[in-house]
Amino acid sequence: MAERSILTQRVQLGLETTYGTAVAATKRLPSLEFSIGTNLETQKYRGSGYKIPTIVAPSREWAQGDAKGPITYTEIVYLLASALRTAPAPTQITPPSGTAYRWTFTPTSNAPDPYSSFTLEYGDNAIGHRVAGLVFTSLRFDIARDRAEVSANWIGKALEHPFTLTTTGLTDLNNVPALGTQWAFFLADTPANLGNQAFKLTRGFSASFTYPERYSPVWVVDRSQTSYVAIGEKPTEPTVELTLEADSAGLAYLANARQGDRRYIRLQALGPTIEGSTAYELTIDVAGQITSVSPLKAEDTIVAVTYTFTVVHAPSWGGGQYLQVQVVNTQSAL
Repeated sequence: MAERSILTQRVQLGLETTYGTAVAATKRLPSLEFSIGTNLETQKYRGSGYKIPTIVAPSREWAQGDAKGPITYTEIVYLLASALRTAPAPTQITPPSGTAYRWTFTPTSNAPDPYSSFTLEYGDNAIGHRVAGLVFTSLRFDIARDRAEVSANWIGKALEHPFTLTTTGLTDLNNVPALGTQWAFFLADTPANLGNQAFKLTRGFSASFTYPERYSPVWVVDRSQTSYVAIGEKPTEPTVELTLEADSAGLAYLANARQGDRRYIRLQALGPTIEGSTAYELTIDVAGQITSVSPLKAEDTIVAVTYTFTVVHAPSWGGGQYLQVQVVNTQSAL
């Protein structure tokens, strides 16, 4: 029997109609590297007079892992639709022919957010596994001139093994990367000035956007259930880190920190042309307040400083919001 090579283990995703009800996984995300594993909780008991446990009782089981790789304009909508919220149907951009679509993800500050869940299939032609109810629970973007990367954690219902992978109707997504050379950072005083060239950071070295764990499993006593039955939202505190040159312009933001001013941050990538004047795009807009300032440090040969913004609710932005992510690509659906 041939050894099981890690090189040929495939990952396929399928969009679920009902949370946790498995579907055929027919989409492959060629830029993302997935890890997959089982998390098993047990209770140990040791009776009187015994030096070692006498019973180990399994209690909770679920699947978990992560996904990481370069940011692409195409694959990113799968992570956003789960970690942030389900997007409304993307808007077709016309003219010329309508091959471009705009996706808009706007999670709410004070109401439940719908989310997309997926069925994951992992393996090869010999051995396969399946996880239903996969949701991406956290998201992180790291952007610099020499890299633009994304990472995410996920959880799902208990791992099914063995399983035969879906082999018909498979589609590899067109992975168009959002290169580090395509990004620009903006730091504005109002939402209206987001993207205004007057607020573009010309001495920004790097940025990160972190959306921490936001879902928690719901466990019930029901012997017909092999894993948790649902997920619920948790309070979360997204952050943005901006590393800037510590010159007079970069250090001017200390005044905003001291006064508790709310600021609006845009991290934006513009990629190749799709058609006409429409290009691939990824725009991350957040409202935030500075909650920490790093010591002065070296960035190559330059003195730099990193500001950490905690993302906050902005009542005057879009009727009250804290975050919006927009993606322009050629996909009409997940």
